[in-house]
Amino acid sequence: MKLRYFLLIMLISLPLLAQSGDVTIIGDSLKGKTVKGQKLREVIGNVIITQEDVRITCDTAIQYFADDIIELIGNVIVTRDTLTMKTKKGFYLNKQKVAYSDSAVYMNDGKIDLYADRGYYYSNQKLASFSGNVKVIDSVSTLTSETLDMYQEDDKTVATGNVVAKDTSGIIYADKLTDDKKNNVTIAFGNVIIDSPKDNVVIIGTKLIDDKAEGYTRIEGDPMLSQTDTTSSGKIDTLVISAGLMEAYDDSLQQLVTTDSVQIIRGDFSSANNKSILYRTNSTIKTHKQEEDKNPPVMWFENSQLVGDSINIFIEQNLLRRIDINLNAFILTTNENYPIRFDQISGDSVKMHFADSKLAFTEVFGNVLSIYYMYDEGEKNGLLKSSSKDMKVYFDSSKVVDVKMYGEPLSEYHPENLVETNERDFTLPSFVVYDKKPNKQKLLDRFYQRSKRPVNK
Repeated sequence: MKLRYFLLIMLISLPLLAQSGDVTIIGDSLKGKTVKGQKLREVIGNVIITQEDVRITCDTAIQYFADDIIELIGNVIVTRDTLTMKTKKGFYLNKQKVAYSDSAVYMNDGKIDLYADRGYYYSNQKLASFSGNVKVIDSVSTLTSETLDMYQEDDKTVATGNVVAKDTSGIIYADKLTDDKKNNVTIAFGNVIIDSPKDNVVIIGTKLIDDKAEGYTRIEGDPMLSQTDTTSSGKIDTLVISAGLMEAYDDSLQQLVTTDSVQIIRGDFSSANNKSILYRTNSTIKTHKQEEDKNPPVMWFENSQLVGDSINIFIEQNLLRRIDINLNAFILTTNENYPIRFDQISGDSVKMHFADSKLAFTEVFGNVLSIYYMYDEGEKNGLLKSSSKDMKVYFDSSKVVDVKMYGEPLSEYHPENLVETNERDFTLPSFVVYDKKPNKQKLLDRFYQRSKRPVNK
């Protein structure tokens, strides 16, 4: 009698256990029933489900034998290794080893916190998949998207649909973004926008490759860059660059290399070339003629065209300080009242100096040739053709006020009666008028149209 009583007490106090294949279920109570001809088992209270290294706990579990599915109800927690998923209700497919929920899901893998409307965990593939208002938070960043897949073994995530990734350096908007943590590489696709509020820089393109391990970033798909600065006088100045390819190097010089049909506008100057390098540490822009280029880099400043094998722009405190034209330098200046009359200077190199972004004086070095049209109270008055070793030209309100020549200077005056209708006969050997000047308004309009951001979540 005592033995039977002891066994009865043991049966009541132990959790009830149900087992199907390699899935084990235990709980406080167990009921077997048939609903609409289907056999099922209901386990209630402190339910624990295990299958190999997958562990699930919940308040109630209903096991449907025909479908080989377990319905999970109340305080559902799925764990495997460092991954933990929580939801109010869900399902577990025994054969496929898949847990999923159509209710709000929370997940933590020891590194991130994730929230979504729905979630799946594929045990065999070690893949967690989420959809609906996905939000991922780690120690330094936040990501939102419509869907997100996490590959545990590869330590990689793939987010798609209105992706917004924020960290301390800025925000990335994209249609799709992959984050390969193992190799420290992030790739974004689609309508990609990189916004860096700290630097007032926005970059757009169709593909971004950010290799943090190598300190290298690549932007493809007609990339464009905009940087807005405020000068010491309070004037807002915007730099816009368009190119076929942009590459950023996180080195000591902080280089941004732009290649293929490069267009640059900033304030009163613009440029067209096939390669420009921006040095962010010292606010310098350098353009270079490539071996395969038929034409040299060209820059336009106010009513002047600047040409040379390389052109370097130096900016200090957001103000234009100097433009250097190196090798085969040529400057052509138009007169708004007489559009077919071009003032011209050529030399080995040129340095243009600015004060408050206004041209103050220009130095020309080596084999200087020049043609300047003369005016008497606005009326045409012939031209002056000169040569020297070096030259210095002073400006006031963009007009020439003084010219000094050094080293065997020679000048000859051509009266107006010999110049009129013969302007094309008075050109220097380097004379070329380039017609590919970037249209500032069109470039700005195209940038602003493409840089429209999705609604931030």
